[in-house]
Amino acid sequence: MSEEYKKNLSDELYEFTKKEKIPKPTLLSMTDSLNRQNEALRLIEIDMDLIIKKAKEGRV
Repeated sequence: MSEEYKKNLSDELYEFTKKEKIPKPTLLSMTDSLNRQNEALRLIEIDMDLIIKKAKEGRV
């Protein structure tokens, strides 16, 4: 799973669609990977917001 986060899957998906039609299983797999990346980024954003809030309160 960590390897899929090393590459930009949205760019990979775009390049793939420029070349040919995407088979449904490939599209579903890429979409699932993008959704997992999005969720990970959302969680990081929540953590960063909490860190910023604590820093402003002087607790860090």
